[in-house]
Amino acid sequence: MALALKPFRTVEFRAILRITIVGLTTRLFALPWAETVNGDALSRIHLASAWARSPHWISADIWPPLHTYVTGASLWLLPWPFVTPVVLNILFSIGTALGLWVFTRREFGAKSFASGQGLGEIVVAEHESASRFVAIAFLLLPLVFRNSLMALSEPLYLFLLSLVLVFLAQARRASGRLDQAMLAGLFLTLAAAVRYEVWPLIPVMALPLWRKPGFALAFGLVALAFPLCWMASSQIQFGDPLYVLNFQSADTAKVLARYGGMTPTKQVVRSLFFPMTLFFGMTAGVLGLSLLGVWRSFREQAVSLVWLAPFGVLLGLLFYKSISGTLNLDERYSLALAFLLLPYSAVGLQGLGRMHLSQKPLGQAALPTPWVKWFRRLTLLSIFPLGYVLYLAEPLTATWLQGISRSPAQQIAPIPRLNPPTRSLIDLVARHRTREALMVWGFDANQVAHQVIFYQHLLEPEQLTLSHSLLPHQQETLQHRFLSRHATGLLLVEIAEYPELPSLDAPPTVIRFDRFSLELSPMATDGSGLLYRFRRL
Repeated sequence: MALALKPFRTVEFRAILRITIVGLTTRLFALPWAETVNGDALSRIHLASAWARSPHWISADIWPPLHTYVTGASLWLLPWPFVTPVVLNILFSIGTALGLWVFTRREFGAKSFASGQGLGEIVVAEHESASRFVAIAFLLLPLVFRNSLMALSEPLYLFLLSLVLVFLAQARRASGRLDQAMLAGLFLTLAAAVRYEVWPLIPVMALPLWRKPGFALAFGLVALAFPLCWMASSQIQFGDPLYVLNFQSADTAKVLARYGGMTPTKQVVRSLFFPMTLFFGMTAGVLGLSLLGVWRSFREQAVSLVWLAPFGVLLGLLFYKSISGTLNLDERYSLALAFLLLPYSAVGLQGLGRMHLSQKPLGQAALPTPWVKWFRRLTLLSIFPLGYVLYLAEPLTATWLQGISRSPAQQIAPIPRLNPPTRSLIDLVARHRTREALMVWGFDANQVAHQVIFYQHLLEPEQLTLSHSLLPHQQETLQHRFLSRHATGLLLVEIAEYPELPSLDAPPTVIRFDRFSLELSPMATDGSGLLYRFRRL
């Protein structure tokens, strides 16, 4: 018995090793060129650093708390805010790929098809190859690769979702146990403590357990634990159990109103946003194989179709909120869609490998045909360069998406890089700053301003960003706290937003800022921003 199992275990070990090596080597190679460019990633580093300095219980906030806890704990152990969160996300991404590999091997093999076609052991080799393809493709997808190199919450969220799928796949078997269903629910409620997109998926994630209603009920009750507690805390603190979701919808509506509101043209463009993000973020080859797998699953009435339900619900929800103007369009929201659709690429690959089975002797069909093997390799090799293809159409997409979304080329490119205007501002400050505190007024407070401050190695409370989008009471609190701490420092101002401030050749000028009087001395400019030295009087 041991001798019979040994080759199978060798195959498993080699697959795990291969997936891990691909995930590590590609990211370590890209790491020297990768830069943290996402405003949310910068904010999460600030939050996690503050939590590491003073750990506390988060009862209600804009973001669910688990990512802050995990990243904050890692920074408490290894206090390197520029490195630790990225290394953590690289490990989460590799763990997610391994989880997808385990899940795909169990749920998307020949046994998941009702027809079976008498294939028996013929498909073992191609099924193993297809399962590895899913894991390696996940690691190389532009959206996944990019987000694993920044301190974003998606890698942790997808890692937890992969564990949900693994334990659900175990629980739904005839030999499945109740504790496996409850573990799946536990990992799902933890995922809900990272991202809000999980919440509407909880009911449909129970569908694979439809033959075991007791298991499904236990799974659902455990999975609802965090959403119910968080809504209760939001009701107590804000007077609205869905405060954050309603706030974000209202904020998106305000942004749209500044650009002329919702129009039929914008509705059409917004409705295409996530399908097109999937096309470029997964690349044509991987997405095509996944859709082929979905079609083949429908044609053969595969029991694995039940795993398509979460994808359909999430896509429908994103589509509705896009055309209704209640969702801030972000390419990162497509990550869960790609994650849920990707296992079907294994079915697509296996379908290609069986195209000529009926024309070959049984013994010759035990391995995938050579052209399928080369197609699989070329698809994987093409993923990375295809992640940059949108740069060819960047002027056109910038026109189409004005007031709707940021440049998709910059948001999908596998290696995140600062754009030239932002780098110019960063260099401007770096040339003149020594150890002073820094304020930034204007620009995009969630992107450019955060990036300028982050690359000065500044953390709270040494920095302040102000934007016209902030609420008045938020501005007043931030201003008072910052200027009470710092009598002198540097101020970087967006010239277009604050034309009334003194120009570069002006003498030191006193301005009134909230309850404070500040003396501003112009220092330097790069054309879009003007740098002052401020002194509190």
